Amino acid sequence: FPVTILAVVQSGVCATANTPSVTITVNTTITNNTASAPQTICSGSTPAALTGSTPTGGNGSTYTYQWLSSITGSTSGFAAASGTNNIQNYSPSALTQNTWFRRRAVSGVCNADTSLAIQVTVNLPGTWTGATSNAWSNTANWSCPLIPNSTTNVSIPAGVPNMPVISDTQLS
Repeated sequence: FPVTILAVVQSGVCATANTPSVTITVNTTITNNTASAPQTICSGSTPAALTGSTPTGGNGSTYTYQWLSSITGSTSGFAAASGTNNIQNYSPSALTQNTWFRRRAVSGVCNADTSLAIQVTVNLPGTWTGATSNAWSNTANWSCPLIPNSTTNVSIPAGVPNMPVISDTQLS
């Protein structure tokens, strides 16, 4: 918000004199800078576009953005995301490992804000989840909806709700 300051100067019995006015604009803190939403994809897939909110504060009208990514974690290792990373929303390219994204918004000379990081979790094919049953041939039981073949490395983590059963007909 702009503030105009004008000083009135008087010395002794002399007439008053006005100084030139000075306008000072105070930019408020940037708020409402969020990115959404976490996703889970299969390795080599392209995540859905990440949506950035419209911030408030700063100079109140102009915002510049930079999307950042990290394969280290949600609080470290961030660098400029690949591709077009300077618009309100961001479309990542295909991923092969867990990746965190956050957005930096700048408005005015001194105001900048960085959103909290969101994670795109990348599942490897061949990881058994047992989410719906013990049927090996049910794609809903796999982290990526593909039934493994003879070249797929299969992982069956401990503690899944259903352990797989392979029938004789599935082996032929």
